[in-house]
Amino acid sequence: MVILHHPSQQLRWQCSSIINLFNSMPTQKYSFAKTSLPNGVTPIPPTALGAGVNSVLAKIARCTTTDPSIWASATTTVTVDLQVSYDNQVSWNEVGSITDSGGIRLDKNSAEVAFSSINASFNGQPTHVKGSITISNGPLVTSGLITVN
Repeated sequence: MVILHHPSQQLRWQCSSIINLFNSMPTQKYSFAKTSLPNGVTPIPPTALGAGVNSVLAKIARCTTTDPSIWASATTTVTVDLQVSYDNQVSWNEVGSITDSGGIRLDKNSAEVAFSSINASFNGQPTHVKGSITISNGPLVTSGLITVN
C-alpha cells in the first residue's frame, strides 16, 4: 500500500503494516516514525496469525523534556484494544486494552516515562487478531514500536 500524506491514510498504512507483522515469526519489530494521528477510531481488521505467535507488545512514545512535541497535550487520549480468536473468528477474547492521556508523566522515582505500552500474551495458539486504535482530543503526535513474538 502507498503511504499517503493525509494522516488518516498514513494510519491505515501503519495498521496494514502491523497486520503483515502479525503473520511473521520469529520475533519481529515494527517501528513508525514521528507522525500525527487524527481523531477517531481506526479498526485493526481481523487478521490470521502465523504459527507460534504468542504475544504482542506495543509502545507509544510519550511527551518528555527531550522531545516536548510528542503527545504534549494532557487532554489527548489514545485507547488501544486487542482481541484474539482461538476458533477461526467464531468468538473473540479481549487480551489487552490501554487508555492513556498525554503530557509528561513521572514514575514513582520521579523519572520521566518515555512510553505508554500494552503487552498482550496469548493463552494458547490464537488463529486471528483484531482491534482498534482510538484518538480523542487530538491529533496525537507520536512514534512507536510494536514487537510480535
